[in-house]
Amino acid sequence: HAAASQLNAFLLNEPPPAPLPRWEKEGQCEGRTRCGERCRVHRSSRYAVAAPLRRGDRFCGHHDPRKYTGVRCAGMRKNGKGQCRVWSNSCYSDANPLRRGSPFCHHHRVRCAGHTRAGVRCTVTNSSQHAHAEPLRRGEQFCAHHGGTASANPIADADE
Repeated sequence: HAAASQLNAFLLNEPPPAPLPRWEKEGQCEGRTRCGERCRVHRSSRYAVAAPLRRGDRFCGHHDPRKYTGVRCAGMRKNGKGQCRVWSNSCYSDANPLRRGSPFCHHHRVRCAGHTRAGVRCTVTNSSQHAHAEPLRRGEQFCAHHGGTASANPIADADE
């Protein structure tokens, strides 16, 4: 099929197609995929994992050797598959709470079991930056607002 298109181009006096641009390896991640091939993330990529390459690093966010360093999330994976693999030096946004000092990543954050006076679930989590979240960071169920009261749900008390 390629020979026929070349013949048609010759007979019609058309210029040959421009060659494809050559893949530039400078700025390409030096990491390897699971199949053993070189990673194809390049510094010209618009994705967030290419940010280290744009800063001049040798690896993308997926293959950065520092990815598994720092503080590890204390959460457990589903179905007993071991501990969560998010570390504080990971480039992913799930690691933000770990970088702020929380023992859990964004996915494993613990939310207060209390309710507001209006009956809405409390929004304080163990990764919240204020002091009211300290009991949640220690493994308790309620934040400082709801932990000291006789009941965490004032609506349920009113019904009794």
